[in-house]
Amino acid sequence: LQLGVFSPICRLHSTCNLFNGKEPWNYKEPFRSVMVDYLRLRHRLLPYLNTMNWCCHLENQMLVRPMYYAYPEDDEAYECHNQYLFGSDMIVSPIVSPEDGDTKLACAKVWLPEDGMYYDFFSGMRYDGGRTITAYRTLEDMPVFVKSGAIIPMTTADEATHNGCDNPESIELSVFAGSDGFFEMIEDDGFSDDYEQGARFCTQFALHWNDGNASVTIAPDKTGQSFMPQTRRYTLRMVGVQKPDALTVLVGGKLVDASMICADGTLRIELPAASITSSIEVLFDGLELKPNDVRAKAFKLLADMQIGFEVKQKIYHSICKDRPFWQTITEIQSMEIPEHVVKALSECLLASDT
Repeated sequence: LQLGVFSPICRLHSTCNLFNGKEPWNYKEPFRSVMVDYLRLRHRLLPYLNTMNWCCHLENQMLVRPMYYAYPEDDEAYECHNQYLFGSDMIVSPIVSPEDGDTKLACAKVWLPEDGMYYDFFSGMRYDGGRTITAYRTLEDMPVFVKSGAIIPMTTADEATHNGCDNPESIELSVFAGSDGFFEMIEDDGFSDDYEQGARFCTQFALHWNDGNASVTIAPDKTGQSFMPQTRRYTLRMVGVQKPDALTVLVGGKLVDASMICADGTLRIELPAASITSSIEVLFDGLELKPNDVRAKAFKLLADMQIGFEVKQKIYHSICKDRPFWQTITEIQSMEIPEHVVKALSECLLASDT
């Protein structure tokens, strides 16, 4: 199912056998909740997916592409056989190996190209590009990465619980900090052939990043369409940052109030509802990247591992020492602990230098 969510077609039915139904309610926890969450995630991705369908229609760019389509000069692009590009901004590497008994994690190799920093789409952890990593994930997660500067439009979690594919009145923009970025979202009526005559509504999103300052702009078409809602409310999620010194929001050039919450490296801003054709500017002063909280992440990994408590504590004390993490990994390797434990902790500790 997780692979299906990041595929062109996502559907559960695969058999007419009465005892092999794939519906979530046929499974026990935690599998049932994971299936429900991923099915709702697929629905939340509809703004992104519909735009990618338009890219295929206008530019012959497929939703799913091998890595060497985008990186033909890199040898690594031909060697990551299970990894692929999902639309313009996502890299997916499905896990196809069983869970390890010691770590309670499964893993997949992921090649991150050298053209920037990358973020784990689910956790927000930042990774340096230009290398191949072994990504360890729980049952609830899978290796999905986006490059810094990426802007992913999604419906809100509330709208994902409703059936139907009407163009949403609420959009959540996930913006991944650290580089300039751009995304043009395209919407249509969802059922007629009017798109062949160019009937569509476009909204341009842009991230302008300058260390210490940044801005996000939302620039929709100035002429509405009958298939669009009259108003729209945006929630902006800026991933990988600390709380800014100041925030300014302009809707149609006028200053408005907006609520802001910053937690776990993600800044969440609730913007007021505005006309579907209104431009929006969100300006940040004193906005800096937030370093990965690797010690907190390592603690959580250790807490779930099936190894001795004393060994866990010894490893964690080593991680908490004030020294380069490569020295920590060297010490952990000398403890004669299972290989997957070392590799999972190494992924966490060496994710990024920033």
